[in-house]
Amino acid sequence: MRTENTVSGKITEAALYLYVIFFPISKALIEITFTVALLAWLTSKWEKREIPKLPWNAAAMFLYAFIVLSVLSVFVSGYPVQSLRGIGKFGEEILLFVMVYDTFRTREKLRRLMAVGFVVFLAILVDTLFQYAIGRDFFRRMDLSYVGTNIRLTGPFNNHALFAAFLIAWLSNALALCWGPSRLAKKERVFLFLLFLLGMFCMFHTQARSAWLSLAAALAFLALIQRQKWILAGLALAAALALAVLP
Repeated sequence: MRTENTVSGKITEAALYLYVIFFPISKALIEITFTVALLAWLTSKWEKREIPKLPWNAAAMFLYAFIVLSVLSVFVSGYPVQSLRGIGKFGEEILLFVMVYDTFRTREKLRRLMAVGFVVFLAILVDTLFQYAIGRDFFRRMDLSYVGTNIRLTGPFNNHALFAAFLIAWLSNALALCWGPSRLAKKERVFLFLLFLLGMFCMFHTQARSAWLSLAAALAFLALIQRQKWILAGLALAAALALAVLP
């Protein structure tokens, strides 16, 4: 019995779609959709007496190594209580990762999930441009902020760092699908590339230099696993320009 053919499997899939949709705009709704997805997913595993499947590839190994190091860091932290709380939140993110991987294993379902994600990404970018032009975003009425005389965009997020983290994830996905060995049509690749450029504009205006470095690291990793040397060349050029222009 396949997960997607059970009621619990369909509920899991629907709840994860809603999680992606609500992620930028409501913490309460993403907690609710996460809980519904988790309960439905565990029910589907129990119904089938099935152990969740995990990815075993080079990219996943880096993630598992990071998980192990994060858990071990609790034992050497000067603030063990705070570290344990962080591990608890990290555990929720691991469960989300496992649920998504287990639920969207087919190409068709994964394509639908990414389509929903990119529609949300586009909506957030449009909302951020609205904030840039009007001074307040449309979805949550978040005001524009400044760093000195420079504009700082946050979109519907209440923190520029959270917005930057959201951008890092979807910019990486956009570039990976645009230039990777996917079966996308040319117009879909053009659309993703335009999304990438628009997202980079918003990323620049977060004024979050640590997020810029994180994005550079993510794109460098993408370049290595996809063997795209031009991405590394572009990063080197961007670093040189940054050193010459930024104070």
